[in-house]
Amino acid sequence: MLELTKKQTTKSFVELHFLVPKKKAEEIKKVIACLGGVEENEENELVPWQEAYPNFHNGVTLRGFRQRDGLSQGEVAEEIGAKQNHISEMESGKRTIGKAIAKKLAVLFNTSYKVFL
Repeated sequence: MLELTKKQTTKSFVELHFLVPKKKAEEIKKVIACLGGVEENEENELVPWQEAYPNFHNGVTLRGFRQRDGLSQGEVAEEIGAKQNHISEMESGKRTIGKAIAKKLAVLFNTSYKVFL
């Protein structure tokens, strides 16, 4: 009869998959490695998320939801009562997303308005 000889060490682990920009992959790997803790005599360099994603703004979130649902900027604008060029400016980070617009976007994309702020 076979007997278990090793204690299972992966029971409390969860497998995660990320899609990240190729040029940022190494920086992101460093950040993730640092989350595991620091071993004795091991040098871990922490990288703030703002440094890893210097061009990130809330418009990126809007673009992601819009593309996920297969909507054009014009369709989103029509649904929330805005102009298409305003949606474009929000996605490019040239225009902020206010609370009122965030709430309309949240209804459209079935999420919390806070993800757009």
